Amino acid sequence: MAVALAVGPIMMMRPTKSQQKLSNLRTQALNSGIRVSVTVWPERFKLSTNRLMRYNLPWQVQKPPFAQVLLIKRNFEHKLHLLGTWDWADGEGAGANAFEQLMLDCPILEDVSAVGCSPAGVFVDWNERKSADLAEIQTFLESLRKALLDTL
Repeated sequence: MAVALAVGPIMMMRPTKSQQKLSNLRTQALNSGIRVSVTVWPERFKLSTNRLMRYNLPWQVQKPPFAQVLLIKRNFEHKLHLLGTWDWADGEGAGANAFEQLMLDCPILEDVSAVGCSPAGVFVDWNERKSADLAEIQTFLESLRKALLDTL
């Protein structure tokens, strides 16, 4: 009984397997040059549960574009939205062709709730589920970065 009382609290402080998996994923992203942070959306687009992480790939150019674009996936279609469901939350129309070409029929976007760019780089807000793996996210971000550098 005394051993259980001593070891129990120590075991509770250890990360769970899912926490270890997410930590490893985020460390791998950081080692690949992708910055990971908690998502912060404009107030009018806040979700009741905001469990998304922003995977941001820096521009890696001397003078990055000063563009601020945020496309948020909505749960309804509208003709003003890009590809029907992607709402222009910020930077409406900037780089629209580049976004549309890359996002058209892109399977990794199933668990992505936002796509965009900022002076810090290009990003996706991802729930870190199984529809995509880190290599696919990285490939998408690299393609988006290249397309936007050519466009903006």
